[in-house]
Amino acid sequence: ESADLDGASGFQKFWKITLPLVSPSMFFLLTMGLMKAMRACDMIYMFIGKDAWSTGGPLLEAVRTMVYGIYFNGFTRMDMGMASAESV
Repeated sequence: ESADLDGASGFQKFWKITLPLVSPSMFFLLTMGLMKAMRACDMIYMFIGKDAWSTGGPLLEAVRTMVYGIYFNGFTRMDMGMASAESV
């Protein structure tokens, strides 16, 4: 209300008032979402099974997440260059 009296535009009100107030919540949600995305590897590994990981194939590429791809390239195939490029 005081920003309206001072003549602030809608963008200025959003940038100076609304965004600083919701930034802690946005940081928390971003952090929790990233943690949840990194936990998806074990579920996929459990549903596909060990044999599919050793033979490869189209089913493996259809369910592979980026986090598991980084792990697979870096520690199973020992291709750290490809794993680091994929992580970037």
